[in-house]
Amino acid sequence: MNIRPKFTTGLVIIVSLIFFSCDTTAIIDLPKNPPKLTLNCIGLNTQAYQYNEGWRARITLSTDILKFPEFPMVQNATVSVYENGRLSETLSNGNFSDFKGWNTPIDCNYGSFNLPPIPGNTYRIEVKTEQYGILSATYVHPQQVEVDTLEIKILSPHPSYTNAKIVQFKVTFVDPLGENFYQIEIGRQSQAMPDPNRGQVGIDFTDPAYKEANEMFPKIYFPRTFTDVYFNGKRTSLDFKSIIFEHPDNPTQTNNYYSVYLSNISKEYYYYLKAINLQEVNRDDPFAQPVKVENNIQNGFGIFTGYTQTVKYFKFEN
Repeated sequence: MNIRPKFTTGLVIIVSLIFFSCDTTAIIDLPKNPPKLTLNCIGLNTQAYQYNEGWRARITLSTDILKFPEFPMVQNATVSVYENGRLSETLSNGNFSDFKGWNTPIDCNYGSFNLPPIPGNTYRIEVKTEQYGILSATYVHPQQVEVDTLEIKILSPHPSYTNAKIVQFKVTFVDPLGENFYQIEIGRQSQAMPDPNRGQVGIDFTDPAYKEANEMFPKIYFPRTFTDVYFNGKRTSLDFKSIIFEHPDNPTQTNNYYSVYLSNISKEYYYYLKAINLQEVNRDDPFAQPVKVENNIQNGFGIFTGYTQTVKYFKFEN
């Protein structure tokens, strides 16, 4: 008796598709959407570098994925900032590429040094163009929060690095009521005054509850970004570990002053930074899911946000 193999319908379809796919080239036309206005604007209220206070904005056009990262700059817009519903100022068009904000240099094409945003006030921005219409966005500028105390404790010599010590920093401040988002940065310098050349101290939370904050921007010199979810409306002390290096070749260099920069950042800015971090972490992963970037712009793309930064100096006596 001859036995003939039986093929299921599904197997025949699969085999057919395999041969079909080998012999056919599929051409897919991606849809081309018209460009939209894209605004990235930050308002700064700071203590240390008041010449940077004010508004910095980058206005571009969106583009399709195949042309990334080429975003055409928009130079003919009218950019108006409203404070509590009243016109505050119009941002000028110019070169602000030397400005450092968002923790990295930004190529801004609109800005103003005149009126820094006031904590607690509501701001709305409106960008008008003849060709691409009008976009707008609103946010409430964060309250000012100051550091009360900084305690510094040398824990031990570093086991691997010469002339290095493991140090603990304890930062204490009072968190205002309501939802707040923060960035903290510690600098080391030779004097109790603003110093753009200060040495930035890499810090990590010691509390495992802040694991996510330690993993955001894993580069050692980025500030730590976190929320008040564990201490809402209370006085809190946060512990950090760090490594500090001495200067054996230059004994006259005594960097015994530490500066603590505490920034109360807007909610939009916090989630924007989280998205940037996630995008950076997944940059080389072909299987990563697309990253959704925070957007609070109406009739466009981007973010309108701000932060209030305070600084306090502490002298450490060995």
